[in-house]
This record gives sequence, C-alpha cells and structure tokens, in this order.
Amino acid sequence: MFNDRFIDQRKEEILYYLLSPRFLDLIILPTEKCNFRCRYCYESFSIGKMGQEVVDGIMNLIKARAPSLDLLTIHFFGGEPLLAHSHIVRICRASMAAMETGKFFYYAMATTNGYLLTQERANLYYSIGLKRYQITFDGTKNVHDLWRAKYGGGGTFDTIWSNLKGLRSLPHDLEVLVRLHLMPGREDDAERFVVMFGQEFGGDKRFKIFFKEVAHLGSNNDKEIEVFNPASNEYNSLVSYLASLLPVENLDNQESDASIIVNNICYASRANSFVIRANGDIGKCTVALDSDRNRVGRILPDGRIILDPEAVGQWLVGLDTLRPDDLRCPLHAVSSTPTPKVGLAGRAMEE
Repeated sequence: MFNDRFIDQRKEEILYYLLSPRFLDLIILPTEKCNFRCRYCYESFSIGKMGQEVVDGIMNLIKARAPSLDLLTIHFFGGEPLLAHSHIVRICRASMAAMETGKFFYYAMATTNGYLLTQERANLYYSIGLKRYQITFDGTKNVHDLWRAKYGGGGTFDTIWSNLKGLRSLPHDLEVLVRLHLMPGREDDAERFVVMFGQEFGGDKRFKIFFKEVAHLGSNNDKEIEVFNPASNEYNSLVSYLASLLPVENLDNQESDASIIVNNICYASRANSFVIRANGDIGKCTVALDSDRNRVGRILPDGRIILDPEAVGQWLVGLDTLRPDDLRCPLHAVSSTPTPKVGLAGRAMEE
C-alpha cells in the first residue's frame, strides 16, 4: 500500500524515480484529432496533426540525451495516436537508432482505441520498439458501440475485437492491457464482457485486463453520466467479483515495490516527465490539456526544451511534501494555486 510509511521506507528510491536526469519519460501526442467520439471524452480536438518541426525536435532531443540516459520511455497518446502513423514510425526509429549510440533501455507504448491497430501495423511497431498497448472497452458490443462510437456515427466494437484477435495470433511478446470502463447500471454487461474476454484470451499472459470507473473529467456530457458513489463500496465489490472470473495471469495487479511506486505516482509529479503536444507545447498532464496551468514550455526544432520554472514547479509539489495525495495527482494542488504567467522565455533545458 502506498502511504506515508511506505514513502519513509523507500524515500531515496522514490526521489530518484522523480528526479533522476537518467530517466526521460515522453508522453507524445502526434495528433490531437480522433476518429471516435466517446460520450465521456473531455478533449476538444482543437489541434491537428503534429508538424514536422515538432517531430524533428523530439528526435533531436532523444539523440542529444542518449549518452546520459539509463531509460527512455515513450508513450503515444492523443487524440488517437495511430492516425499519425508515420510520426510514430519516425520517432520510434529515431529512438532505436539513439539506443545504438547510447547505453540506455528504451520501450514505447500507445494508448489507442485499437481501431487502426492491424496485424501489419503491430508487426512494424514491434520491430521498432512499440510493444505495449492500452485499449479501452465499455462492455460488450451493444453497450460499447453506444458509448464509443466513430466520429460521424457507427459502431467500433467488431473492428477492435477483430484486431485484438489478430494481435493474439502474432508470435511476439506484446503487452496488451484492456481497460474496461465501469459505470453503475452496467454490472451485468461488464460480467458478460469479462467472461467473453476470458474465453478468448484467458491463459495468454500477454493480454491483461484492468478495471476503471468512469469519472467526470470535464466532458460536456458529465451531468448525464452516472458514476459510482465514492462513499459506497459498490465499485470495489464489483471489481473484486469481476477479477475472480479470470485467471490471475490475465489481471493487471502487480504488487512489487517498484510497481507500487510507478502505479501510485502520477507522471505529472515527475521532474523527468513531459507531455509534448501536437503543436509543440510542453505540458505535464494529459487530463487538463486545455488549462493555462498545463502549458509549461515548448520544444524547439533543434531538440531544446524551453521551460518556465514557475509553471513547471507548481506540478512538482509532491517533491516538497512527499504526500501520497500530492504524488498521486498534483492537479488538485495546481488547481488551487494562482495561475502563473507562462511564457517561452524560460530556462532552456541544455542537452
């Protein structure tokens, strides 16, 4: 359990994870457009595909940092990142090339709706280091298609499910994390989905499932979306029951000290983690995308990152307090402080 006692026991390890310049965690939005229109989505889709100068900046940053790194992690996010397939390929290939000149470990993952994740693409991605995927379902076909429809209308379940089965037939050591959204009133359908998932992927440890309650994150439809009462035990009881229906190797429930640290510290709390938006802006959080507080700098075509120290510092409150709540989600602390004046004349991160 991640608490004050755990932090006291692992303080040096946690601070190294938060601060070390030998780690570089890049959350890259190669496009902020999406081919879905999920009913609870909070994104505005106001920014399109990443420009080539931003892609060049990312590749130059990775090349410059390569000699000093132990670990490079890249997480493709969006929008729907696979809409910018060519950008993903270029960035991953640049990371592989940089790894040849440095001595660091690199891995990439993508949070994707899975609609464009064909066997052919997965084979290519695997060869360039992209081996882990997070793919969301809302339940079985009827429920999922109601909540996760295509832009312009139409269901998405059949294509995503078919793509998952295509991934299963590949010989690679992929990691496919299926995220099942849970809402009150959909318990029976969630059970049907878990049983179906177990019948199709049970025993294949490459495919894991984890459960996530739908929350109000700023969608225009928040008032219409029912969520679990945090004061009740309904959600936890449902998760325990659904987990009991699957083999343990198909559950994402790691309990090692390292995984507890990683899973309970938000990337936004880390001084070595940055969100690179499609327009080249640097942020810290993928939820508060449109907040002024989440614009902390900019990446230049030569790979330099220009940061505003005050804007970055507000997200690193957990470094001062080491409180579990501050480390788990610094957004609540950021939201309660005055908006800093964010400009691009901040301090450059020299490589």
